[in-house]
Amino acid sequence: SLSSTQRLVLDRLEFTNIKAWRDERGALDLPILANQPPDVPSRLQEITGTIRVFVVPAGKRRKDDNDGESFVTLDDSTLESLKEQTEWRCPVANMMIASGCQINVEWVNGVVPGE
Repeated sequence: SLSSTQRLVLDRLEFTNIKAWRDERGALDLPILANQPPDVPSRLQEITGTIRVFVVPAGKRRKDDNDGESFVTLDDSTLESLKEQTEWRCPVANMMIASGCQINVEWVNGVVPGE
C-alpha cells in the first residue's frame, strides 16, 4: 500500500477489453408517463475489463521526480491501493459508483516478467 512519504511514478495505463453494460429497458421502456420513472434504471449497470499499469523504471525517472520521497514497487497491495484511490478520487469513476454501477475492472502490473 502507499503511504504519504511514498510515490508511485506512472508511465502509462492501458485499458483492455473495457465493456459497459446497461439494461436497455431503462431508456426504451414504454409508456413514458409524467412523474413516473421506468421500472429498470437507465444507468450503466456494470463495467468490466482490464487496466494494465506501467511504472517508470527507476533508471528512467527524472531527477525532480524524487523530492525526498521513497518509491514503491508495483505489487498486489500497491495495485489495490491505486485502484481504491482512483475510484475515490476520479470524478467519473466516483459518479458511476455512486449511481450504483459495479466497476469490475482488473488492475494488473503491465510489466510481464522477462519482457
